[in-house]
Formats: sequence, C-alpha cells, structure tokens
Amino acid sequence: MSRALKILGPHIEKRIIAIENGILKDLPRDDVLTWHIHEALRKKEPRFEMADVIACRVFAAMFAAMESTTLAMTYALFNVCASDFSTQVWQALEEKALGVFLTNVDQTSLNDLHVADIVIKETLRLNTAIKAFSWRLCMKDGLTIEDRIFIYPRALT
Repeated sequence: MSRALKILGPHIEKRIIAIENGILKDLPRDDVLTWHIHEALRKKEPRFEMADVIACRVFAAMFAAMESTTLAMTYALFNVCASDFSTQVWQALEEKALGVFLTNVDQTSLNDLHVADIVIKETLRLNTAIKAFSWRLCMKDGLTIEDRIFIYPRALT
C-alpha cells in the first residue's frame, strides 16, 4: 500500500487542492474519490496526510463493495502503482486518459482507453486478484456418487 500511495498520493493531492480552491465546483460529485474528499473537508479532518488517508478509504470502499469489476479494477490499479515501473505506467495511463476525456465521457471514449485495457489485463494475468469462492473437496476418503458411478479420489483435491 505504501508503494501505491507514492504514485496515487500526488494525484489525490491535486484533486484535494482543486476542490479546496473551487476549481471543480461545477463537476458532479459522482465518484468515490470526490465523495471522500468532500467528506474529509466537510469534517475538517487534519490536512496532513489527507491524500494518504483518502486513498486508503477509497481502497477499503472498493473492497467493501465486493463487486467483481470494481474489485478487479481496484486491485489492478493498486498493483500497477506498487510495481517497479509504476511511474512510467501511470504517466502513460494519464496521458492517454487526458487525450480521450477532452470530450464527453461515453462508451466510445471509454473504448479508446487501449493502454488502460492492456495494463489491467496484463496486471491481472500476472497477479491473480483473488482466489475467492474457490472450494476444494477435502473429504478423507474422497467422494463417491453411487447412482452415477462416479468416484472422486482425495488425491484430486
């Protein structure tokens, strides 16, 4: 997490400053990061390390959601941020996103995020996200289903 925060911290800090200065006041509050920033500022939380605290809250919120797409995306992006090449990868993602999002965000513009697609897929390929909901048969004598004449020996578990 600390390695990821080195990359994410400055981006979150920029967003905090923009919100504090009213630069983003006309934009809708429709993302988790903006919600957490507004809430922290509303509660007058300490400014010191606010970006790190908000990043941790966003990370926790994404995992609490347990929605597979959100979980996979969050995992992939935090993995990228924690990697040795995170600065270069993050800069490439940012450059492409800024170019794509100059116009309205719609399905067509999202489909143009080829670099993000490659980064996410390759990260998930190299680092399997979660082995959740994976059950194994661990019965001492294996499993026999007599009416189907099926034997599942313990060695296969």
